[in-house]
Amino acid sequence: KDLFGNVDLSSIYPQGQSASQFGLAQDGVDGSDLDHYQRAAEQVSAAITGNTTSLNKIAPCAQGTDARTCAKTFLQGFATKIYRAPVATTDLDRHLALYDAGAANGGYAHGIQLLLQAMLQSPKFIYRVELGTDTAVGPKAVKLSGYELAARLSYGLWNTTPDDTLLSAAAGGTLATSTDVVTQLQRMLKDQRGAQVVPHFLGSWIHLSDLDNVAKDGTTYP
Repeated sequence: KDLFGNVDLSSIYPQGQSASQFGLAQDGVDGSDLDHYQRAAEQVSAAITGNTTSLNKIAPCAQGTDARTCAKTFLQGFATKIYRAPVATTDLDRHLALYDAGAANGGYAHGIQLLLQAMLQSPKFIYRVELGTDTAVGPKAVKLSGYELAARLSYGLWNTTPDDTLLSAAAGGTLATSTDVVTQLQRMLKDQRGAQVVPHFLGSWIHLSDLDNVAKDGTTYP
């Protein structure tokens, strides 16, 4: 939602079913989960690229501009929001090959659509992996990268992908110290999403939303 706005996925995730749970370890991914991810990726990518306004918002391409150059600009820009980190230079050609395959059979919009489909099913999007940097901070610990820290803060407090401010801080090296982190924490807690972090956490932890469906044991609780 924070990446693409409201796209109706109710046919894939019915009301009351969530694709993830806040702050909790996830169970193993089974075949049904994979099918849901694939269908959701296809539906989101088709909805975004099928609407000129939505497409121009994430991957604009002015008339007369080389379309492949626009696709590369998309990968070096908006794709950072999808992966929560920049696309590695060594991966650009692999991503552009997907764009080329789609564009060859449907033009620029179809190329971006195929690219989005793949990216929204990539482990880099579905999972939040922390590999860290080469800087050791303990015998068995390394320092997180700015982008990894931005994602940890954002999902820990807002349960969503990092915003532009966090990504800019990561890119500019201003998430490197404890003071930098405190500055971001203070900003995020003042946000409406930050104000919901405690009730959201407690609600997910002890399943408050299920309380109305729980039967009280009359013997234990007379």
